[in-house]
Amino acid sequence: VLAISTTVILGSSYTACNASFGGLDSDNQLLRAALESAAGGILVVDNTGRIITFNRQFQQMWHIPQAVVDTKDDNKAISFVLDQLKDPDAFVKKVRELYQSSEESSDVLAFKDGKIFERYSRPQLVGDRIVGRVWSFRDTTDHVRTQEALQQKNEELERFNKLLVGRELKMMELKKEVAALKKKP
Repeated sequence: VLAISTTVILGSSYTACNASFGGLDSDNQLLRAALESAAGGILVVDNTGRIITFNRQFQQMWHIPQAVVDTKDDNKAISFVLDQLKDPDAFVKKVRELYQSSEESSDVLAFKDGKIFERYSRPQLVGDRIVGRVWSFRDTTDHVRTQEALQQKNEELERFNKLLVGRELKMMELKKEVAALKKKP
């Protein structure tokens, strides 16, 4: 009887423990799904430079091979992406500054192939303690190109408007001169 009751107690403990971990697994799956649903690329790095997590969008945006991210080494990931950037030195300098800072940061990264990313970074906090840094990247290439095209069209419209206004003013002057000539005997 003792053996049977011990088995029942252990069995119910196991079931309760498994349900708890199942809940954690479900929470982790929900968090992972949220991370993967983000519009941009996300990278989380701890204070030692170890990649804690990232989403596929991050990996795809930066064309980072699986072998590089599997190392979990942020320095290797940084080294891999430098050749893509127009100003790799400024990129590294900013990353190093932010790893030593509790500041939030937002800036724009220009790529050799013409892409433009917006980079946003802030410390990752557990309570009041900084445990790492969260980086998010958004490809703003299309938005920036659209803004540039709109700006160009506005400038063209202003030039055209000046030409039309100048032409109208000239026509008014000519009409005045013609009217003055008609009044002369």
